[in-house]
Amino acid sequence: MNLSIKVLLFPLLFAVFISLVPGITAQDIAQDIDDQRQNELARIDQILREMSDFLSSAPSFGFTAHEIIDEVEEGRRIQYSNTRSVVVRRPNRLAGEVSGDLVNRSFWFDGRSFTLLDREYNTYLQTPAPDTIDNLLDAIEEQLEVVVPLGEMLSQNVYQALTPLIQEATYLGLHQVRGIECHHLGFGQEDLDWQLWVEASSTPVPRKMVIVYKQEPGIPQYAAVISEWDFTIETPDELFQFSPPEGARKLDLTVRMTPEESSGQ
Repeated sequence: MNLSIKVLLFPLLFAVFISLVPGITAQDIAQDIDDQRQNELARIDQILREMSDFLSSAPSFGFTAHEIIDEVEEGRRIQYSNTRSVVVRRPNRLAGEVSGDLVNRSFWFDGRSFTLLDREYNTYLQTPAPDTIDNLLDAIEEQLEVVVPLGEMLSQNVYQALTPLIQEATYLGLHQVRGIECHHLGFGQEDLDWQLWVEASSTPVPRKMVIVYKQEPGIPQYAAVISEWDFTIETPDELFQFSPPEGARKLDLTVRMTPEESSGQ
């Protein structure tokens, strides 16, 4: 049958089907579809809240993410990979490193200052910083114009960090990430689409994230598989304190992440 004929016949056949089933109306079908959609959205919301509550309740944790990053160069899509390791101690300690095709860097936040070390060039930047991880992430994005990959997962309220700009949400099923069963969620926003895989267990941690930057030239994509979650990791103060490597050169940083203190004059 020609596709156009099928399209024309479908509403007619649907109407005939409804008329043959006693007590069922088109309004009943529409209401059922709406109820299913509301249940789907409620399930997605519950999964995100459970993940957020679980991460927020952890005083400290660490994880490793294996990242794939697209870069569009002269119309060609080039793919690079990085490994990112992060340790968090709430509310104001953060340390980690990123190594791979694009960067070889480490970073430290001790509640007072933020330091970024480029290991390839043995140079570092250091600046006074806000007093919490959330405020630090905001300052990095606003003043340095850098979005920290997976930064939402470090927030005190992951749900609040992830959801404000969501326009569409879909539950895509139970799917596996490296052998671990996960809730697979899909989201749409004005400038990007993203997917999230949340472990379907009593430890609802994020296991995978994919972001499509649909308004960027070439529509690049970022993907991360998040593994090696550790909620018993030791986090002494020394872990978050920077000690310059031998021969390291400090670079000038003109941007302050905290307001200048008043002189009182």
